[in-house]
Amino acid sequence: MSKTNQISLFAAIFMNVNIMLSTGAVVNTAILAQRTGILGSLCYLIAALFMLPLILTFAELLDIHPGGNLYTFGSKQLNKLSGFMNAWVYSVGKLASVSLMIHVVSSFIQVLIPALGSIPTIFIDAIIIGLYTFLNMFGIQTGKQIQLIFLSIKISFVSFIILLGLTFFNSGNLAPNYWIWSGIPYTIPLVAYTFTGFAVACSISQHIKNPKKNAPLAILISFGIVVLLTTLYQMMFFAASGPQLFNVTNYTQIFPILLNSTIGTGTQLSAYTLKFLNITVASASLGGAYGLMFANTWNFHSLAINDHLIFSSMFKKLNRFHIPAACLIIQAIICLIFLYTGGNNQIPFQQTATFASVFAYTLSAIALIRYRMKSKKNIILPGLGFLSSITLLVFTFKNFFETEMLGLIWLSVIILFGLIMYFIKQPKN
Repeated sequence: MSKTNQISLFAAIFMNVNIMLSTGAVVNTAILAQRTGILGSLCYLIAALFMLPLILTFAELLDIHPGGNLYTFGSKQLNKLSGFMNAWVYSVGKLASVSLMIHVVSSFIQVLIPALGSIPTIFIDAIIIGLYTFLNMFGIQTGKQIQLIFLSIKISFVSFIILLGLTFFNSGNLAPNYWIWSGIPYTIPLVAYTFTGFAVACSISQHIKNPKKNAPLAILISFGIVVLLTTLYQMMFFAASGPQLFNVTNYTQIFPILLNSTIGTGTQLSAYTLKFLNITVASASLGGAYGLMFANTWNFHSLAINDHLIFSSMFKKLNRFHIPAACLIIQAIICLIFLYTGGNNQIPFQQTATFASVFAYTLSAIALIRYRMKSKKNIILPGLGFLSSITLLVFTFKNFFETEMLGLIWLSVIILFGLIMYFIKQPKN
């Protein structure tokens, strides 16, 4: 691979952080407060503890397969069908996450520019998707610079929230009646959604310099950074706003409540601060969706290279910037389908993206178990990773049947279509 298509460890870390630290923390702010009170920050730590064995599992798989990806893990250690399903379910399901990020951006744009409120949000969504598809055509180095700009903006946003919470910390919001333990099980899939972007290092590992060493490090370091920032963000937001968050019906309402609890409203300062928060959170979503769409392109490309997609020859072609343009276009189409059928309900998007990620984690953990058994090594680590992923799957299915069924319908279509396509293409393989 040419040096122009390679990125450093630092670049891989900020790409990972850029994707993980996007809309999850924002859209979860009020939901976590309503279901768990001040314990919302604890939910991030619990989800991180659940996922730590998976993080270590992926780090080891990247060490075993330098430059490998989800397809490699499944196909090398299990079989081609496992490799296909690992990459297919993850790559299509994660586009629900891209769709949610884009929809969050559109929602905040309509808040910032009230004149756009009469325009159906999906039209704004489609414009952003088209812009992303176009920008991602220009290669990894251009994308790296764009993502660095987005990351700088979102770090500024999270840091501002944390500092505001520390400045206006209200100890009364830590009262025992705001410790809602019963709500924790229902929030784990939503919180896990925030961390599921860590596997992006697998999608782009072939582009990372010295992938055997740097790809595992990119996963471990970026995961630690995001756990720390999201935990502090949720804690400080509730410490400053408290029970006022219990009446929120939409994530676009959380910032006026925060300002009302801290610097007050009706002043020029509060008006400018509200605009700053809306702009930065929209930018955070823009950056996360942009980065994820780029990384996910290579999952589709790996399936095309192995002739598992209909019209594989078209999807594996690279443009003059060494980008598989057709893979970007098919992602844009899938995102539009998600947005058209999903409407304004954020939960199916989160559930679908979480399930798709955990599905891939489960197969990857099984792949490492198989590898260690062949090598006559202990299977404690991948075994714990497997238990973690199964636990998250149970929580996700529980939420499907107790909240929204649309996400389950989406997943059923994704899996069924993938299996049909695989067996149609299998004779040629």
